[in-house]
Amino acid sequence: MTIRPRAARSVRDLRTRLRDIAAASHANTVAARDLSRIELEDEQQEMARHLDGAHVTLARAQSIYDLEMVDEDTGVHRLAIADATKKLEETTKQTHVSEAALRERARQLRAAEKLVERLEKGIATRETANEQRANDDISARRR
Repeated sequence: MTIRPRAARSVRDLRTRLRDIAAASHANTVAARDLSRIELEDEQQEMARHLDGAHVTLARAQSIYDLEMVDEDTGVHRLAIADATKKLEETTKQTHVSEAALRERARQLRAAEKLVERLEKGIATRETANEQRANDDISARRR
């Protein structure tokens, strides 16, 4: 069974579209990872700002409640940092998955392109041979 050139070109076009979709998906996951990294950095900066101002709040504390409020605010920032870290890890995993999918789609596209190239080369070779035979037949008739 031979592979038809039109079918091979259709497969190549389809794989091109699939590779483009995988590239767009990967770009989205990279953007999400970068956004979660920025969120983590923002949370860490908020924690640093809170700790920089904590000495003033602690110095003004007049009761245990005031001390507990500083501890509670610090705990809130720690939880936010932990959540942002977890989100960054998840988006990084998703980025690795989408990167692998993009590599696979690119590999499939290269295979389809090679197939189309071989088919077109074979067609061109056969056409050249047929044309040469036709020219040989014409010149043989003239003799």
